[in-house]
Amino acid sequence: MFRRHSIVATLILALQPALAAAQQQTLPPNSVVGRLGISAGPAQAIPIPQLLKNVIGPNSIPNSALAQMPAATFKCNPSVSTADAQDCTIQGLPFTASPDTNNDRVLLYNAGTGTFYTTSPGNLAAGGTAGVTSLGSLTGVIGLANGLKVTGSDIDLNLGNGLSTSGGTLAASLGAGLTFSGSNIAWTSSTAPYTSARTGGVSQTVQSRFDSGILYSADFGTACDGSTNDGVAMDKFLAAVAVSPSKTGIVTGTSTTSVCNMNTSQFQVRPGTTIMCSRGVTLKFNRAGSLVVPYGHASGRTYQGVFKGCTVDGSSVVGSIGVYLFDTSDWVVEDTVIANVDTGLYIGGNIAAYYNRVTNVVARDIRLDGYYLDPVANSNTLVGDRVTSLGQYGFYCRGNQNTFVGVQIETGFSEAFTTDGNCIGSTISGIRMENGGTGIHLVSGANYNTVVGAYCQALSGTSYINSGTGNSKTGGNC
Repeated sequence: MFRRHSIVATLILALQPALAAAQQQTLPPNSVVGRLGISAGPAQAIPIPQLLKNVIGPNSIPNSALAQMPAATFKCNPSVSTADAQDCTIQGLPFTASPDTNNDRVLLYNAGTGTFYTTSPGNLAAGGTAGVTSLGSLTGVIGLANGLKVTGSDIDLNLGNGLSTSGGTLAASLGAGLTFSGSNIAWTSSTAPYTSARTGGVSQTVQSRFDSGILYSADFGTACDGSTNDGVAMDKFLAAVAVSPSKTGIVTGTSTTSVCNMNTSQFQVRPGTTIMCSRGVTLKFNRAGSLVVPYGHASGRTYQGVFKGCTVDGSSVVGSIGVYLFDTSDWVVEDTVIANVDTGLYIGGNIAAYYNRVTNVVARDIRLDGYYLDPVANSNTLVGDRVTSLGQYGFYCRGNQNTFVGVQIETGFSEAFTTDGNCIGSTISGIRMENGGTGIHLVSGANYNTVVGAYCQALSGTSYINSGTGNSKTGGNC
């Protein structure tokens, strides 16, 4: 400290003779007369910036004074190895420790302009560690984020798996199922891998998983929100299921309404397919004619299929049939509700409809007939089916050797179970008829039919009329 003061004092003393001479001589602007050191030769004109540069330099401020200065003021102690957290850099001196966190600034001197200025230390850290690079006139370490590193004077990107650089371009090595489409990455289900998280899961493609057993109507654009016309999208779905008859097609709804608006479209269930509805889904129509049509083939060839778990609503359009099994064989219709139509379920066609099974179907709010079997409907089985709130016939049998087990007819019918002359050799077992007109009516020509355990209650007409030949009735109260 004494030496520093001595240098300053020497400079001041050296100026004294020059001041007297300056009264007779003209000095250059912004300069003084003096010496820059004790043995620096005769006094001469010294630019003020040069003087300041020599006066304010290394070792000009002691540690003790520096430690007492408040934060955010000029702090500089460019010692070599014993520096504390208040070190800084002036004119490219080594930066040997991190500034503190109190908003400190580094004071710099620009020799070109002869001015001082401050700057934030930024990301400078302790010197002498890996990755040292240069930032202007400051020397230190740049704190890089994960994936970045310094190589020479460059900052390199540490790429992850699947990424590489080709010249100045970043390239990606895409996995299975991913391809480039222009500037986008496209996903291809036919090659993308999939493995079940369940124990024993095996690897397959995503498309194989999609096609393994189930297709969903929503994948083909059905909204089933009660307002969108789903007819076109639904037919695409039904056609897709038909292409892969080993698959099950599921009609999916939404979390709020689950009403698929078919409007004037027909729901055609192709031969050999299985169509189911998610719980609560309603297929709503606004058209006359057949609404849901599981169909076979005009040649009469056998086509087995399933229609299950749906509610079919005909919107009370005159001339509508809820479900029409057309030229079908070995079809199953079960757990279905049919409402607001003229006829609930119809079995028939142009050639034959046989060996079909209708189970646990409920027909309600029917204007005419609940279940209608025309003359080509033979050897079909109806089990546990019910019809309520209807205007004409509960079951109308016009075919041969059909079986009706545990069926129920309630409220508003003129005849619960009726026939024409083609209903021959059929079995009616455990039928229940309540709150309507006539019970069972076997007309002339309806021969060799068997009635077992028929139950009648609150009928306004005759409970049992037999006009045929070879018919029998046992048990029950009708």
